[in-house]
Amino acid sequence: MARAKRKTGQQSGTSPQARPYRESNSFTPQQELAEISHILPGQVPVSERVRELARGELYQGPIPHPDIFRGYGEVIPDAPERILRVFEQDSAHARDIQNTALRLQQEDNRRVHWMAYSLIAG
Repeated sequence: MARAKRKTGQQSGTSPQARPYRESNSFTPQQELAEISHILPGQVPVSERVRELARGELYQGPIPHPDIFRGYGEVIPDAPERILRVFEQDSAHARDIQNTALRLQQEDNRRVHWMAYSLIAG
């Protein structure tokens, strides 16, 4: 799972270079600058060489991000269990709806076939 992305570039207008994704999201600006200093060689201080420092995090899924999920448990002790229970109930309900729709469609198809047969045979 990709969590963070860093971009750097020179002020001279060259295109930014992408850094690999990192698992940790607790970098300070000084750590970020130290990490990218080898990309921007020269005698100019790092703070003057950095044009852009962008960072993002993306998480997709049916339940909250693990850090957020853990935070719910800190506020309300049984919140994670309740969230999972609701997710499981919602998933079961969605499967029931799909199965019911499929069963009704099969019954409708069967009825249409019998009607067509009775019109042709009759």
